[in-house]
Amino acid sequence: MAITASMLAIFAVLFVVGFVLLNRAQEQSIQQSSVNREARLAAYGLVQASIDAETGQRGYLLTGDTVFLTPYERGKAQAATEFQRLHSIAAVAPELGSDVAQTEAATNAAFAAIDHTLLLHDNHTLTQTQLRDELLHSMAAMDNARFQANSLRRHVEHIIDGVRARNAAGRFGIYV
Repeated sequence: MAITASMLAIFAVLFVVGFVLLNRAQEQSIQQSSVNREARLAAYGLVQASIDAETGQRGYLLTGDTVFLTPYERGKAQAATEFQRLHSIAAVAPELGSDVAQTEAATNAAFAAIDHTLLLHDNHTLTQTQLRDELLHSMAAMDNARFQANSLRRHVEHIIDGVRARNAAGRFGIYV
């Protein structure tokens, strides 16, 4: 009888410990998921910002109408906001720091290329051939910025998959 009571007590302690461990694992998973979702949304935001900016630049260069600079400026501002968000995220998820830095450098280079083209255009110093070359250069820079943003997003997705797998393995281990 004493052995049965001891066994029940041990079982109860193991059950409580398993329950506590499962709750902690779920809390950590929720926190990591929240950070990773934010990073994923920021990466998508960067891609959209680059599309808006590039579309605005092209519209302005084709028409000369400054109304097309609105999406360009909005895209530039959105990119800055997304990078502030990503720097905050990288402070708690340092494994993203390198990707954020590479994406930011590529995005800054793309905006610098667009700014340069706009400046030359506004000063009326571009021939059609030079404008074409400038557009090809800024397009390549913006393509690289989008590539880096998508690379960052893929890295975040990989991290999310790892968190899910660890969470599932932890639950399975606790249940066993």
